[in-house]
Parts: sequence; structure tokens; C-alpha cells
Amino acid sequence: MGKKFLGALASLTVLMALVTAPSAVAVSAPEKCLFTETVVIELDAQPGVKRGFDGVVGTLQDRPSRKQVQCSSDPTAATAFGSKTFLPSSPWYNYTDSNSQFTAQTTFTSAGYPTAFGFKLSGALVAISTGPMITANSYKGPGNCTYNKPGVDPSYFFHWSCPNQSLGTSYSAYGTWRFPINVSGYTGTATVQWNFNYVIYTRIT
Repeated sequence: MGKKFLGALASLTVLMALVTAPSAVAVSAPEKCLFTETVVIELDAQPGVKRGFDGVVGTLQDRPSRKQVQCSSDPTAATAFGSKTFLPSSPWYNYTDSNSQFTAQTTFTSAGYPTAFGFKLSGALVAISTGPMITANSYKGPGNCTYNKPGVDPSYFFHWSCPNQSLGTSYSAYGTWRFPINVSGYTGTATVQWNFNYVIYTRIT
């Protein structure tokens, strides 16, 4: 065999050792969760193949990484089931894992019960980033509250607030963060998406 062919074969072997083929088995997600985070890694060398990322050890996974908190698969469940219930005695929510940190806090002493949000990528994801954010945006509905901050460094602490909210309304906030990466010499993009469901009450009777 020629040297060029052997070199190409060796490169392919290294890539296959770095990541394994994704499973074809799909896992259906519950209908509603308080919080969901999904991390998708796409390598330029394998277009169309979606993988995950383990921030604990800094390696790729064979399928997109998904974390879910307090899920309900019952479509007839009460509004607050599968949602964070903000109360004066419980105005704060925090979710942290090896890939990111998400926070939300509702202020009950201000008109319109504004909720302040914060999001930060983990040190492990920042370590594999190679450039500024391609996408960094969030949307909350109902109420059409939006946030958009592309072009900043992935280590940035993203923060914004959504005002003019009402008691007893089921809100859903969504975020998409996308940035270029390099994993063991292989370039690509990472996309972190999250969904947060919540409702605000001054009391529960």
C-alpha cells in the first residue's frame, strides 16, 4: 500500500478511537420537564453525526448529552407539575452540571414579578472552544421576552431579565448557545440548548 493511503487510514483509526458510532435507538422524552439541557457536538470530519460531551472527563459521547429535571409524562397533570413554582419563600432556582450552570430568580417586591436569568458554560466546554459565540440567545413566552448576545467569549456570564409577568401563568424559556470547538485536533461546533418551565404564585392555597 502507498504511504498516502496508510496515512489516511491511520488518521481514520484515530478518529474512530476518539468517538464511537452513535446508537440508532431513540429515547422518547417526557412531555414536560422543569429543566432540560442538551449538548450536541458536531465534528467537521463527520458532518451530520451528532454526539455529546462529558464535561467531567472532557471527552465526547456517542450521542447528544441530555439532562432532565422533574419531568411529567402526564398531559393532564397540574400546571405546576413539571415546572418550577416561584414563591416568596422560594424565589430562586439553580441547576449546575459538568456542562453548564443555569440560574433564575423572581423578584416579588417589584411590579410585574420580573425573573432574572443567568447562564454560564462549564470550564470544560470553554476549554475546547476556539472562538466567540456564534449563537447566544434566549426566548421566553408568553410575553415575548428575548435575549441575544453573539460574538462574546464562551467564558462570558450571560444574564438578562424578563419583566411584566403575571401570577398563575405557565411560562417557558428556551436558550441556544453555539460556538466553535477543537477536540483532540478535530474541529467542529458545540450547541447547548436548554428549556426552563415555571409558574409564579404569591401563595398556594
